[in-house]
Formats: sequence, C-alpha cells, structure tokens
Amino acid sequence: RTGEINREGQAYLDFFVNTLMMPESLREVLRRPLGELKPGVEFAEEETIKEVIAGLKKKRPVMTLAVGDIVSLSSQRAGFESDTKIIDFRSRRLDISESYHRLLTAKKSDEVIAILKAENKAGTITVKAAAAIRQAVRLFLQKKRRSTIVVKGEEDLLTLPAILLAPLGAVVYYGQYDRGVVVVAVTEAVKRKVTGLIRAFSC
Repeated sequence: RTGEINREGQAYLDFFVNTLMMPESLREVLRRPLGELKPGVEFAEEETIKEVIAGLKKKRPVMTLAVGDIVSLSSQRAGFESDTKIIDFRSRRLDISESYHRLLTAKKSDEVIAILKAENKAGTITVKAAAAIRQAVRLFLQKKRRSTIVVKGEEDLLTLPAILLAPLGAVVYYGQYDRGVVVVAVTEAVKRKVTGLIRAFSC
C-alpha cells in the first residue's frame, strides 16, 4: 500500500542506483501529460491552481508532491501547502527573484519544514535527487513533516521518481509550460507507465 515495491517484489528505489540520462527519443513522449491536464497559462494560472487545490481538498490524497517553482509558488499563494515541494529556483531556465526564494522556503509558524538539497543536471535523474525524494516521502509518512527539496541543476525530470517513490493514493502535480497543470493520481497503473519510461533511460 505504501507503493515502495511493485507486484514482482522490485523496490522502485532500485531504479535509481545510477544516474539516469534521458534519451533524445523520449523528449516528445515526456511532453505528454502523465495525468489529468488542467488547462492554464504559466504566470497567469491562479484559476487553474485554485481548481487543482479544490480537487486535492476533495480527494484528500495521502500525500501531495508539487514539482516546479511556479506551481509550488502558486499553490502557496493560494493558501495550500504541498507536503513536498521540488524546486530549483528557476523557471524556463531563468533565475527567479529573491522574493520567490523566500516564499518557496517559507514555513508556517507552527511547523518546521525540512530543506533537502540535491544535485541534478539537466536531462538526468541523479541518485542523490531520487534519494532526497525518498527521504521527503518517509519524513511525511512517518513524521507528518513537510519538505522542500532544493535542486542544484534542473528539476523537470524529477516528476518521474516523485511518482514512483510516492505512496499509492498520493498526488503529484506539476506545471506544463503554456498548457497548464498536470495532476497525477499515484496508482499501480501510473507507476507501471512511469517504470516503462525509466527503463528507456541510459546509465
């Protein structure tokens, strides 16, 4: 039920024992939404994120993971704290302002948010980045402690390990440039789909 292993007994974390490199053949495939697309435009997605948040509050997933700076910031501004945020302080490979830094790592007065750091170069999924996601998941499931993973490099591909390492019943959501927000309900079927994608990566 925690979604740590598949039905063949293989731990999903085992897919990340080496740094994985995305093949060029997957670039177009990965532009397709991995879940339900909520249409909207980046930097003007207030209504979109409100719709996403309303859905999350209705479904009450066991855990929420937001991948990306803009979607994380928009959620926070709308009054919703994701259990894990994965950010790199960049959007479309441009640095975002210092005020965004403060907002994205801000915490409520009654809780301590763990700040985890990991390196992850563009076009890769590193061992350290996957390990940080696993640590964030365990921190929340075991201690109900929220985390922000600050990536040095690029966080785009970390949606894939976020889905694989999240518990069943969780929701991973991320922004797609000029398309909207993609909401992925973590199920065994989705994990199988992502496993197929990960197997196409090279070490």
